[in-house]
Amino acid sequence: MLKKKSLSLTIAGNPYGYGHYKRMIILKSKLKKENINNHIIDISKLKINLLKQIDIKIYNIIFIDLSNDFFFKKKIFHTLIKYLDHFRGKIFIFDSVEKNIVKFIKKDIKNRFLICPYFLSLKKKLLTKEFKCYYGPDYFLFDKIYFNKKKSRRVQKIFLSCGGLDEHNYTYKIAKTIFSINKKIEVHATVGPLFKKQNINLINILKKKNKFFLYKAVKNPSKISQNCDLAIVSSGLIKYEMAATKINLAVFCENFKHSRYNLAFAKSKVAYNLSTFASSYLMKNKLDYLLKNYYKIFLKKNNLKKILIKNNKFHLITKDVKFNNFSQ
Repeated sequence: MLKKKSLSLTIAGNPYGYGHYKRMIILKSKLKKENINNHIIDISKLKINLLKQIDIKIYNIIFIDLSNDFFFKKKIFHTLIKYLDHFRGKIFIFDSVEKNIVKFIKKDIKNRFLICPYFLSLKKKLLTKEFKCYYGPDYFLFDKIYFNKKKSRRVQKIFLSCGGLDEHNYTYKIAKTIFSINKKIEVHATVGPLFKKQNINLINILKKKNKFFLYKAVKNPSKISQNCDLAIVSSGLIKYEMAATKINLAVFCENFKHSRYNLAFAKSKVAYNLSTFASSYLMKNKLDYLLKNYYKIFLKKNNLKKILIKNNKFHLITKDVKFNNFSQ
């Protein structure tokens, strides 16, 4: 039996981070178990003429993970969309329910599908009825999940993750604020591959005088967070991974635009919503309240739901990929 061949097109590096690329790595491992070869291409580093040299006809199926407003404005993205119109196989897109993505899918509803592994607003849920969409956190692609079983009544260890880029150096700012509130707290933070050198220097200075533990090139954050009482993370793919571990979770947004994107997740009540930090004063007030009311927020009133995202539906996608006829 010949193996099916699939292609993943994604983006990575500055200014996109590595979340999309990591997801395609996990997808590749899942497809391999189904006897499906997958080739990953980071198109953010390609020039348009090299993009057009990709022979898409040799593939049965294409996965696309490019969700980034900055990339959507680039000429190479629009060139890609036109190029993919010549592809007659199945196309699966990882994204939210956005106008330009929906427009692309509706050009060929029979062969184009959206994988939206997020919480959605009611308006977007209704929109998914117009095409084939796998939506909801159960379709999220996870590495192995290390579950959190900590039941301390007070915060002793905090897991902190601010993305692979952390453009505004929230790793330093948040950790510094936490230590100003309580010097006894341990902070275990991931350091992304795109952190600026000057920001790393500030972080290392803070590390010398505090219980500040840094982890570089982290492949599985849940392996670190499993030993912490609380996770404070930025509003990216990491928040779903942390939600799956059942850790006490707080999510902040880098800017007001991200806070709008985070609205459906915030309404799901699986995490404490820190929203944005418009100033250092506001950051300290929010973190001070979070730490001093930790027991009331996460344990006493039980206002936040501890749902376990089992990822038990993704097999439906791989089943569709494996058993449909993808001849071109």
